[in-house]
Amino acid sequence: MHQFNKRLGQIARLLPDPIDPPPGFSKIDARKQLGLEPSAKFISLVGLVEQRKGIRDLLQAIQQAESLLAADAKVLLAGKQSAEARDILSNDFPLLSQSGRVVSLDRHLSQSELWAACIASDVITTPYPHHPYSASILIRAAAVGVPVLANRIGWMEDVTKHHQLGWICNTRNPEEFAKAISTAFQRADDYQPSKTARDFVEFHSVANFQSLITERLRERLRSSA
Repeated sequence: MHQFNKRLGQIARLLPDPIDPPPGFSKIDARKQLGLEPSAKFISLVGLVEQRKGIRDLLQAIQQAESLLAADAKVLLAGKQSAEARDILSNDFPLLSQSGRVVSLDRHLSQSELWAACIASDVITTPYPHHPYSASILIRAAAVGVPVLANRIGWMEDVTKHHQLGWICNTRNPEEFAKAISTAFQRADDYQPSKTARDFVEFHSVANFQSLITERLRERLRSSA
């Protein structure tokens, strides 16, 4: 904000995008809740599944990465799919579903199921092609200690690098994205959240949001007195 506008930097405050604490169930329990294979490896697109979330880019990269991936490496599409996303999957990439490489949970997810999808994942990807803004799924991923593979754009790129939340690549480039997916599968088991990742989660907690809002209101009241 200081770089964009000095006055804005003086009067504005960065506020959390608050999320509730995740439930405490295990990856095994999360997969059981969602009916997922207990021994598979999942890279997941979680939430509404649509073109603005990069569904085509993800499927293109997975198709290109086919020879690089183990048989148990799968894509989890966890969330309600738009009509366009269904058409892309069924018409342009039918073999990915038929082979079992792509697993779809095509329905609105409850909060419990949304958390379960995050916990069940080995990697969470955010290949949003034109989204330079915040994305709460990155915060959820960090909260459950799952690494992200994010597009190299805006807020997602900045926080993933600064807080060591996982890895970034140009998800619009199928070859680069394919290689990054293969590498992410290989590195996921060794990923451990850093202190800065834990600080990132704490900043976006409901308690911290309430504290900062309260302090901001006090500042405004003092300045107007």
